[in-house]
Amino acid sequence: MVSQTGWQRGIQQAGGTKLKINEEDTNVVEIWRFGSRVQRIDRNQREGTAHTALTLTPEGDTVISADRNGYIASYSTRTGEKLHEFVGHSQYVTSVAPSPDGRLLVSGSLDQTIRLWEIATGELLVTIFPTRDGEWVAWTPEGFFDASEHG
Repeated sequence: MVSQTGWQRGIQQAGGTKLKINEEDTNVVEIWRFGSRVQRIDRNQREGTAHTALTLTPEGDTVISADRNGYIASYSTRTGEKLHEFVGHSQYVTSVAPSPDGRLLVSGSLDQTIRLWEIATGELLVTIFPTRDGEWVAWTPEGFFDASEHG
């Protein structure tokens, strides 16, 4: 489903590929293709615990999963192999969503930041810190920044 802003909500199904959280163990996400389980992604101590936010890319070839500790990673839906880690959040990641063209990922966390990433590389592009009064600050890993009038 595409929102009014052009970003998609977390995608649970793309084509014949579907994501399912294991009902008995939330550390496990299953990848199903045309009704058969083809892969299983298990979290471990290094990679956090339960999957807290999940999405497929629009093509269904990559799954992106986040956890309670700020850990985000992408995996191949065909092989289950980890592709990239997205390093930056320091707390529970509440949401992940791809851009409609599958190039970018936006993530939100209880660390009060929104981050924009390149899916193909895991590279952080920009971090945004919005405040409750409508102000904001944004910065890049290279040190460029901008802010609202009172940010």
